[in-house]
Amino acid sequence: MTRATAILVLILMVCGCAPTPYRPGEHGVLIHRDGYFDSALDAEGKNLFEIRFEGNGFTNEERAADYLLLRASEVTLEQGYGYFIIVHLDKRAQPGNGYDRYIYLEKPLVRMVASGSFKTSPRGEADILCFKDKPEVSYGTVYEARPLAESLRARYVQK
Repeated sequence: MTRATAILVLILMVCGCAPTPYRPGEHGVLIHRDGYFDSALDAEGKNLFEIRFEGNGFTNEERAADYLLLRASEVTLEQGYGYFIIVHLDKRAQPGNGYDRYIYLEKPLVRMVASGSFKTSPRGEADILCFKDKPEVSYGTVYEARPLAESLRARYVQK
């Protein structure tokens, strides 16, 4: 093996051992790329969104949770809101049936799942309720989107 080939192999090995970068994920017939996913959950697409993140075996739980918070902040701002609360949407609940549709959470749910080669990788999700003004609530954590996004971008996103 020539020296150039050995260096190329080493570079490819090192680059292949990096955590998932902050980027949109992709699922298709012939492709799967780790990253974040988001979608509106309410019929009008107003203020309830699902945020998901799938990372590789080199991405830890803290980074996955931070990526979820960063994407939640970005979606909040993109939709014209300033604040959000993380909730778990109880899809079995129907409005007016006597119990709340949402379970309020302090932080995103991230779990490590088995993937190839005996590694685990993070999978996380957060349903968010967005608000224009800071809501007065006694449950959950109210996140202010702009400063949170700026802080997490400075930590993780390459310029």
